[in-house]
Amino acid sequence: MYIENTIVVRGDWPTVWELSSDIAKWPERLPHYRKVIIQSTSPGGQIKHAYMSCWRDFFPVSWHTIQRLEFSPDPAAARVFYNHVKGVTKGMEVIWKFEPLEDGVYRVTISHDWNPRWPLIGKLASRLISLNIVHNIADKTLKQVKLLAATEPVTV
Repeated sequence: MYIENTIVVRGDWPTVWELSSDIAKWPERLPHYRKVIIQSTSPGGQIKHAYMSCWRDFFPVSWHTIQRLEFSPDPAAARVFYNHVKGVTKGMEVIWKFEPLEDGVYRVTISHDWNPRWPLIGKLASRLISLNIVHNIADKTLKQVKLLAATEPVTV
């Protein structure tokens, strides 16, 4: 299963990066996120192991992930990586990419790549989960990042 969500975001680069990468603050910033619990962080803070939980409309969804940050002052070189390590989506790899379009405008893309570990129902499960849950949550996340980035800069 491979799926992408993309949106054009207007805002200054530090704000776009902060909104996209600071998962500890997502429950305050993104209404569909119920909680994010950082379970461990590397000494430099670039790697975090986290429990994440959100709503897919009325349905609760949760997973454990390892987040790896690759910040760059050049947005085109910056990345946020996730590897789902526990839960239904174990093995899912997620990448946030940032493409500068013009000064203060970025195309932000979240890609999800997953090969479910259930051989008999894997294709059906990945299709249902990718279209009905993953795509929906990523879309809500991007729309809120866009709204917040345009509203006011985040204090880093």
